[in-house]
Amino acid sequence: MTPTYIESSGGFQAGRLFIFDELSSTNAWLLDQGNTSKHGDTAWCQRQTEGRGRRGRHWHAPGELGLTFSVRIDQQSLTEHLPLGIYGLAGALAVNETLKHVGIASHAKWPNDVWVRERKICGILSERRGLSNGVVLGVGLNVNTAPKDWGKHAYLTAPTSMSMERGGQPFIIRDILNAVLASLNTTLSLSAKSVISAWREQDQLSNKL
Repeated sequence: MTPTYIESSGGFQAGRLFIFDELSSTNAWLLDQGNTSKHGDTAWCQRQTEGRGRRGRHWHAPGELGLTFSVRIDQQSLTEHLPLGIYGLAGALAVNETLKHVGIASHAKWPNDVWVRERKICGILSERRGLSNGVVLGVGLNVNTAPKDWGKHAYLTAPTSMSMERGGQPFIIRDILNAVLASLNTTLSLSAKSVISAWREQDQLSNKL
């Protein structure tokens, strides 16, 4: 799949930003690039048709309503060599910080979700397939989605979105992408110990056990 547009310094830590009208999966596309991709490269699509969550679950992303992107991270470019599982926690912290700035209180839910008022708003997936020193971190965030946009998809608990939590207020998705990438710059500069500590403070179950 050929990108619709490429920005030379629009990705994470000034990496390239590859923009697509549609992709099956941003994670899959970046993984397929193998080691030809570079640290900070970010794939962002308007519509994702085969998004994946944990254990192969499907992530439904209605076109132009949600934010779906993936970032290539080279471990040697970080201050500390992080275990694979830490990337998902760091991603959750970055999303929580972004939501906080627009007045939405959210919390982390083990192992790779962000929830608002007991409803899922974001899923995160980190993968390493075929990358010697790299990790691909994928984020699927419900931005302007409304209940009607999920169609006939069945959920045990109905999801929510940024717009729903702000009374129907629309958000500019590119602005949200930039905000999450900026927050990732901060969270991925932390040590694994600091990421875990910060994540536990936001863990949904931390005060319920």
